[in-house]
Amino acid sequence: MIRRFRKKPVEIEAMQWPNYDDDSYDARCQRAAIHRWVWGNGGKTWVVSRKHEDPDVHVVVETRAGNMRLDTGDWIIRDAAGEFYPCKPDIFEQTYGPIECWTCGRYDAWRDAFESNPIQRLTTRPGGWYSADDREICPECIARLLGRTN
Repeated sequence: MIRRFRKKPVEIEAMQWPNYDDDSYDARCQRAAIHRWVWGNGGKTWVVSRKHEDPDVHVVVETRAGNMRLDTGDWIIRDAAGEFYPCKPDIFEQTYGPIECWTCGRYDAWRDAFESNPIQRLTTRPGGWYSADDREICPECIARLLGRTN
């Protein structure tokens, strides 16, 4: 008997690798942030350059399946198990979407981890995004719904 299944929603963290030719301040900061993020969470990245051949400078990320090269526009994903791996932009776009608050429409972002959080102020416990079966709600909307905004 054939049964049908639906893929379970899985939350990931991801950052996009900038263009290798982009030497702007923002691109350099993005590259540094990615290296810090990966190394800070137990992963490894490194720069590869060949001395005597065509200048092919690129970054490699260590994955469970071996070392994988990052190309311009690739997304570096940290999955639920904490493993890092690259994903091509077209596959990423087909597979993932941003987490969005169902109340205000705000997107979850890396900066949320560093912002002062109303739930944290109210409960003196770490707060963050809260998940229901198929929806997410941001800390500010939780506080507003509870009528406890500062």
